[in-house]
Amino acid sequence: MIGIQFFFWPLALIAAALAILLNLPLRNTYLPRAVNLLTATATDISALLDSGRISSAQLVEECLQRIHSHDQNGLHLNSVLGLVPRHQLRSTAALLDNERRRGILRSAVHGVPILIKGNFATEPSLGLPTSGGAFALANVTTKYDAVAVHQLREAGAIILGKTNLDELCSWKGDNLGSGWSKLGGTTRSPYTFGSPCGSSGGSAVAVAAGLVPFALGTETTGSITCPASFLALYGFVGSKDLVSSHGLSPVSSSFDRPGILSKSVADLAVVLDVIARPGESKTKYLGSLNDSTSWTDFRLGLADPDFFNKTHGLYHEEIGELKMHDEISNAVMRMRALGAEVNMNASFPSAQFLPQSFGEIQRIIRHEIKSSFASFSRETDAPVKNLADLVLFNKEHWSDALKKDGLHFPQGQEILERSVGESLDSAEYDDIMNTLYTWAVTSGLEYAFKTHSVDFLVVPGWSWITIYSAIAGAPMGTVPLGQFPDGRPFGLTFVGRRGQDAKLLQLMQFYEKTFPPRRTPSSMNSVLGNWYFRLTNGIL
Repeated sequence: MIGIQFFFWPLALIAAALAILLNLPLRNTYLPRAVNLLTATATDISALLDSGRISSAQLVEECLQRIHSHDQNGLHLNSVLGLVPRHQLRSTAALLDNERRRGILRSAVHGVPILIKGNFATEPSLGLPTSGGAFALANVTTKYDAVAVHQLREAGAIILGKTNLDELCSWKGDNLGSGWSKLGGTTRSPYTFGSPCGSSGGSAVAVAAGLVPFALGTETTGSITCPASFLALYGFVGSKDLVSSHGLSPVSSSFDRPGILSKSVADLAVVLDVIARPGESKTKYLGSLNDSTSWTDFRLGLADPDFFNKTHGLYHEEIGELKMHDEISNAVMRMRALGAEVNMNASFPSAQFLPQSFGEIQRIIRHEIKSSFASFSRETDAPVKNLADLVLFNKEHWSDALKKDGLHFPQGQEILERSVGESLDSAEYDDIMNTLYTWAVTSGLEYAFKTHSVDFLVVPGWSWITIYSAIAGAPMGTVPLGQFPDGRPFGLTFVGRRGQDAKLLQLMQFYEKTFPPRRTPSSMNSVLGNWYFRLTNGIL
């Protein structure tokens, strides 16, 4: 008996210690222990600021500490490309805290920190280059803020810095990998240490890891929906022109759209109320969430399951995609049980042309990026003024501009080179755009909406429907749903008619209230989880 007790108590103490560490959240340095930035939404933080329990000055210092501890060191997530100088952030936070004490609140984001993707222009006083992650543009400054950035600053949001991205929004080389830029390195998911998916991956990782409550990204074809799905976030891309794209380091003048990544639907609405084009009611979207609606007000269609239940037309069961599609179908059937009108086979004729449309939309983007890049560069102090100059600069500085970390050969710029060589006359351009419109709208999204009498299509969190959304200018909202066997989250995406942004947010909020809360990454949940994740991924 003595021998058993001799072993029992030490083991019990070890188990108790592990249990404590497993439930012990990562330590705050500047904020009260009860404040958990991993789960706190911007709405939560705003309430804490209003109550006086925390200040923006404390909040900024805590965010910077988390970036230092887990992004630049520790897990080395590499989601942040650059930060506003600390003294300037302190000054901005102090100003906004003082305004709050005097009863001046500019908006619901007053004094709340945010990160923006590295392709948003920022005027020189912020000290942030607008590089797109490219070596040639490492020190480029613009004369003005992007419209969305200006609106956020005027509303009292604190721009902490810029996030890493697929270099030039994935428009450089064929095999550089998702989440990599020459200036920022490789961004890693706090869930799997793998790809964050999509060129807005840095913004998504920063939110999912609790570095900031929300972030701006951009969408061309999947750059918001895919990271939102992979990082268990709420992602939103508004109808074309709802949010100004002026001031984005451009890929496509026709298809680029700013987007939002957050931990709640209310946060999406709060930001959209700020960055929607002037003339919109400043509480239109947040206010719409309080409208008296129910599931019976929504008509949903599971988009063409014969195509979309096969990612890119093929099952990938080795990573658990059949489970994902089953969970999506089950979620839609649950919405039906709650009162939504549901069509489980909202097919449309042009689904078969989605792979072909990807090639055609790339031709349009290759054509447009030449003029859009040249136009943007003229308003900066960039050493290159057009796409051909950029390609030549990269060749002349290949060891700095083209070499990928850890590899000993030049990485290509095949996409840039093809773009320089792409030349469409006006007739060819119009013909491709008309074909794309027919596929995306006439025999695509609008066909599905009208034929099946639905208001929203439901697809996997990321799919090729983003191409048709880009062409149609249709809004998309991504919500978290489940998890693959390797721990990577997946979500589902709702696609609506252009102009149905407020109703889409209502639908997303009903989903948020009905389905289980989003999963947080175990690597950031606790002290033990953080160390275990680092140990198993070789990053101690």
